[in-house]
Amino acid sequence: AIPQSQISGRCDNPATPQDVRTNIALQLLGAKFRMVTGFRSANDAMKSVGQNETNFTSTTVPGFVTMVTPNLVANGMAMPYFYYPVTKPGGGFDRIALLEKQGVKSFAEVYREAFGKAPSGPKWEAMLLVNDLSTLMLRAMLLPKGTPQPAVDELRDGVAALGRDEAFLKDYERVNALPPEMVSAEQGQEVLARLKTVKPEVVGVLKAVFGIK
Repeated sequence: AIPQSQISGRCDNPATPQDVRTNIALQLLGAKFRMVTGFRSANDAMKSVGQNETNFTSTTVPGFVTMVTPNLVANGMAMPYFYYPVTKPGGGFDRIALLEKQGVKSFAEVYREAFGKAPSGPKWEAMLLVNDLSTLMLRAMLLPKGTPQPAVDELRDGVAALGRDEAFLKDYERVNALPPEMVSAEQGQEVLARLKTVKPEVVGVLKAVFGIK
């Protein structure tokens, strides 16, 4: 179980998706914690864990593989708790095989083991929304309304072709230790469309995290 006196640190803005989903995840697990901000990079946040200034943080999958595992996990200074599940088109969640091979379970599985049931409710929905926006929409190309359709189609085709470019894929994996996850325009539109139907209860959860009354 996560300790009941928990300090979570990440970066200099507590409203970043990284901090928001960590905040909500720890609430769902019933942990008592205090958010510590002011870290201007993932390296600084990881260093704070290694120096015992904070004892919980989160990072990307490449960051976990290339930074956390060799510098914190391998020497016993830290252990992974879970990874955030990303919603699949049509429902369900994508599994991250690379992490599961190392024994890291998804948040949904950790929650089920702790409470004997699947996570649900406004906080769970808020965490999923923030996580999907910060993963599936982490880097996006957005065009002004009224952009000619041929230009839109050409850009989409170019991005799709990049996902089939062997040289790019090889270079990306060399740098990040795993292949890229290419998100289609249709997937991106589905995520953005969800913002139009966010439940008031979910909005309330996010406002509370942001400190908005």
